[in-house]
Amino acid sequence: MGWLRKQPQKLRKDGTPRKQRRSGDPNRTYFNKVNNVVIFLSARGINRLLKKSEYPKFAEKPVVYYDAEQVKALYAAAKNDKERFTLDYFLKSGVRDGEAAHAEYSDVKGGFLSIVDKPHLNWHPKHWHIRRIPIPQDLVAAIAERQRQNPGCKLIFPNGDGNPDEHLLRIVQRVAKNAGDTFHADLHTFRRTYATLFSGTTKIPTIQYLLGHKDIKTTMRYLGIADLNSLGKVNIVNHLRSRNTALTSAELCELINVHPVTLRLRKCRPRLALPAGNKSAR
Repeated sequence: MGWLRKQPQKLRKDGTPRKQRRSGDPNRTYFNKVNNVVIFLSARGINRLLKKSEYPKFAEKPVVYYDAEQVKALYAAAKNDKERFTLDYFLKSGVRDGEAAHAEYSDVKGGFLSIVDKPHLNWHPKHWHIRRIPIPQDLVAAIAERQRQNPGCKLIFPNGDGNPDEHLLRIVQRVAKNAGDTFHADLHTFRRTYATLFSGTTKIPTIQYLLGHKDIKTTMRYLGIADLNSLGKVNIVNHLRSRNTALTSAELCELINVHPVTLRLRKCRPRLALPAGNKSAR
């Protein structure tokens, strides 16, 4: 640990020191470096180098997600349909940026968005995790309208050359800049917002499936504290016009037209074909 702390500051190619990150605990960085070394050595048969109590200690930060006021500010700052559609897509689907960039209109069927591998685009989902995400009807309608406006394109988010747009973050950053706010604009915050909205009413394994996480511990780091105790019918349009106070997470849930009930996915278990006379296997 002492050796890690004494390392010189990293420099740019021109020799000037790099700026320190605005966020991030150096102790967490030390923990990650030590953990990577331990994993590397364990894979080669060198085990039990450190006890858990001997790892670097760091303070867990609260989950950062967009609250209702920030979401309202983003939508108000969107200047065109493309920016509003991009906000809609990430907030209501919770997908990764690469999954959005390679999404095609054929992936949307029956109110679900399918995340599948795309050999023709030389792309596959992270961890090869294929899944189906329920999306609200207004997003389905917006995708269909976008397809009508671009009849010759298969991609939902193409760039100028018709290839997957790998720079969707720039759209969100531009909208955030127009909003004039100081909250951090990144696509992972949309995923954390999406996960947090359903954390009070949906089982964590279901959220893990929707986000495409391999480890449920990763999903836990996406969940903030949402007040979903008072779900009620709210006329959002009149509500936003007549009230200046912040929306609760429950009202934000209705604002994006997604209800937690839509996330109750059926678990299908494959049935095994048993040999005749064998009734013991299940």
